[in-house]
Amino acid sequence: MFILFGFFQALFGQLFIQALSERLGSTTKIGDFPLPDSNSPFYFYFVLALCFAAGLSVAVFLWSPRPGYWRRFLIYVLLLGIMLPISGFNYVHADYLLNRGAQSLFNIVLVFCGSVIVSELMRLRASARDLLVLQVLAVFALTLTAVIIPGMFSIVWLLNTLKIVPKDQPGSAIISPAVITICGVTSAAIAYLKFRHETKN
Repeated sequence: MFILFGFFQALFGQLFIQALSERLGSTTKIGDFPLPDSNSPFYFYFVLALCFAAGLSVAVFLWSPRPGYWRRFLIYVLLLGIMLPISGFNYVHADYLLNRGAQSLFNIVLVFCGSVIVSELMRLRASARDLLVLQVLAVFALTLTAVIIPGMFSIVWLLNTLKIVPKDQPGSAIISPAVITICGVTSAAIAYLKFRHETKN
């Protein structure tokens, strides 16, 4: 609720400023440099990111959630259990269920739920070596499939959409050896931090 409030507040504020500037006859260039086209993909996603950041800020400062944390945590686990198979099916079948844009938005929720669960696994202390190994494997698997890969895919999609990285450029594909390698190495590093922390204490 707080995120939506901040999001729409920033969105309406931006639309108000844009309408006011058009009524006042704002310039289309500063010196010899033209202003960005308001209909360009960059402008659209910049405004969207600004509104999303405003929504997150409002949510953080006014955070008084109901129900309690562990009930919410159970909801995150259930959401992750539902969303991971859907995302996996969509990746394997070339965006059959959702197009790339919708999947990228879907990934935001997936990354959030995965990050909460991974953070709990990182905080949980192991009482035995075999439990530690299971925790490290779980941290690696969840970080890779629920956090790093969805986040990386969304970033690559955004770069393709903004034409910063053309789709036909080598290594810019959503599923490419370079992307998968970066995801795997990052996930392994996070799992190693868990192992290192447990063995030092």
